[in-house]
Amino acid sequence: MKRRFAKPLFALTLSAALGLTLLPTAVHAEDKPWGWWMEYGEGWHTDEDGYRFYVDGYGNIHWDLNSGDTTPPETDTPPADTPPADTPPVKDPSSGSSAHPPQESMLRIENGELLGVDVPGYGFRDTLVIPDSVTRIRRGALSWQQRMTGVVIPAGVTEIGEEAFYKCDLLTGVIIPEGVTRIERGTFAGCYSMTELRIPDGVTSIGADAFSSCSGLTSLTLPRELREIGEGAFRYCEGLTEVTIPDKVETIGDLAFTDCDNLTKVTIPDNVSSIGEFAFSGLEDTLTIYGDTGSAAETFAKEQGFAFVSTGISKRNPPKPVEDAPNLTAASSWAREGLTTAYNAGLIPEGLREGYTQTATRAEFCALAVALYEKATGLEMFQGRPIFSDTTDPDVLKMAYIGVVTGVGDDRFDPDGKLTREQAATMLSRLASAAGIRLAVQDTSATENESVTVTVQAAQTEVSASETVGSRPAAASPTFADNGDISSWAFEAVGLVQGSGIMGGVGDNRFDPQGEYTREQSILTMLRLYKLAK
Repeated sequence: MKRRFAKPLFALTLSAALGLTLLPTAVHAEDKPWGWWMEYGEGWHTDEDGYRFYVDGYGNIHWDLNSGDTTPPETDTPPADTPPADTPPVKDPSSGSSAHPPQESMLRIENGELLGVDVPGYGFRDTLVIPDSVTRIRRGALSWQQRMTGVVIPAGVTEIGEEAFYKCDLLTGVIIPEGVTRIERGTFAGCYSMTELRIPDGVTSIGADAFSSCSGLTSLTLPRELREIGEGAFRYCEGLTEVTIPDKVETIGDLAFTDCDNLTKVTIPDNVSSIGEFAFSGLEDTLTIYGDTGSAAETFAKEQGFAFVSTGISKRNPPKPVEDAPNLTAASSWAREGLTTAYNAGLIPEGLREGYTQTATRAEFCALAVALYEKATGLEMFQGRPIFSDTTDPDVLKMAYIGVVTGVGDDRFDPDGKLTREQAATMLSRLASAAGIRLAVQDTSATENESVTVTVQAAQTEVSASETVGSRPAAASPTFADNGDISSWAFEAVGLVQGSGIMGGVGDNRFDPQGEYTREQSILTMLRLYKLAK
């Protein structure tokens, strides 16, 4: 769901600021009647104290504080070097600044730091040239300069404060000096006319909302030394279509590229270890993430539902090499590949890595079920109190606690009893329910041993975890020729695991409900359930 809370805030702030700029600057106006300056009209004028002031098209008055004379002018006629009131500022090609207003005289500079301007908003037209004496730009120093189209920052500047150019609506571009190493919070937020941005290679951090709502930005070159992209740094940059994150970046903050509606491709390097949950919120249906297999980018893409394209193998977190399951010579030939897959997925407990063809016990099936549950859910299971008179096996008690097993009667579990196929089917259906694994009816023609790779269509019923046996999804009736041999308590479960492809028959359209279930069969059905969970 898109979160559009920033744009209304900009509108509210703009409205407040416009209201404030209607007030005259509180300099030289204390003894003058309200609105006295309006009779002069738009343009530069001089008051009785020799101070020059400018009335803009919005009715705002802006003082030139470096002007002033002990001798008042004889008339209200602007000085000879002042253009007529209706003449727009003319750029002086020799100085790079406008002939009026005199830009440097409107800037407040102390000890090499640009503190701000002595006029409220709208003061500068065209391009502002900051004097070479400036090495630092204070927070908000040039914010809300909504008629400034460009700015020349001297090469000696090493610090640009938070929101320094906030809401400079017409600013189309800026060259950031090489000495700057950090872009602070909100520095260029709301500069929606900016179309191209090149950040110097020495910048290591981009702060929160630094370029938020720069909707006109279509070209973005990030610095090679960049380590951190802050929260919301580029959100609402709707002109971006493709972004490549530099190799040294470690952190991409929450909301960093949220609602960049036209962003379709982002390349994230292996070095990134942290990506905010909502870093690309609103783009789940259109964005493709490119990155290394095994990287944080791949994990993020899969967890958040983005398309992912592998560009290599992660060196930071390489996938574990595939190892053959132990003692495969003792397994059936048709089961070996699946056993190896299950082993590498961590689904085979240590005590079950041999004797694959022998019949599984009821307790061994519980051990496999615990491994599956914890892998599929990422949760460590809780061991309930002992409830059986014949076993305190932790795996049995864990399965009993969530309702997967209930015993054979008389407070007994029969842990060493041989597992039957209908018992396995019942436990599997309950395990899927408890682990929240979706099941769906599919082709049931395959026999038990034909394949361990099962493709399941979209689930018809979402299964919710439960500690009881009762909350299982409705299942189709089994379709085996020996349905009549299936115990009534297992009938529904057999139909469910058959219809979802978890268990098949033994051939000749038979299920053989009382037949023994081997270790390798138990492992492979757990593998099938695990694939559904993924």
